[in-house]
Amino acid sequence: MRKSIAMLTSTLALATSLSANEGEKSFHLQGGEWQLFGFNEEIDLKETFVGHNIKILYTYDNVNLNWLGYSTEYAMRVALEDANYTVVDRVPPNQGFWVKSYEDSDITVVPYSPIIVESFDPHIIVDENDTVETSIDLSSKLGDTLVIDVKSDTQVFTAISQETSFTTGTEAGVTLHLDVTGNSLGADQFSVIITDISGDHNYTKELFFDVSVELNSTN
Repeated sequence: MRKSIAMLTSTLALATSLSANEGEKSFHLQGGEWQLFGFNEEIDLKETFVGHNIKILYTYDNVNLNWLGYSTEYAMRVALEDANYTVVDRVPPNQGFWVKSYEDSDITVVPYSPIIVESFDPHIIVDENDTVETSIDLSSKLGDTLVIDVKSDTQVFTAISQETSFTTGTEAGVTLHLDVTGNSLGADQFSVIITDISGDHNYTKELFFDVSVELNSTN
């Protein structure tokens, strides 16, 4: 099988071109055709190809000098492992990959992130001049330090940023304290930026919230 892969790469070098330019977030697959793509960010293969029928994907590890594979088919993943290929679930940035799909598909790239958001409520209603708390249940596949930052353009409320540490395989809750300082009726939006600090690479995820400030009722 390795011999056939070597022949395949030499053929691809002539038959295909990199049709997804740097910075693009989507690409088109032609059913039954081998195609070569590459992006400048780490790609989550499971999330990117969920719901699509991908026969096989190959990428070459330039550090360890071996071929890696992926497929949405369980039988193909087993066949790759039986042939001593490493089955992976993501492709590093700036590393090309060859992919063959059973059918035409428009694919949206999903960047890899170790941050898992278990639950949160994006809609918050609070009375004027009041304080409200909302929580986010988080976990990290890497288990490093998660930095929580709040970004808001409104003057109606303020939120407290915090930093917390996660251990591998555990979950933790983050509580945001919102202090409403204005008396404006209406809705304002803010976002929470979660950064997982992992060695020389940081991963981020942004969650969006909207806050409706209601006037206190008077008798």
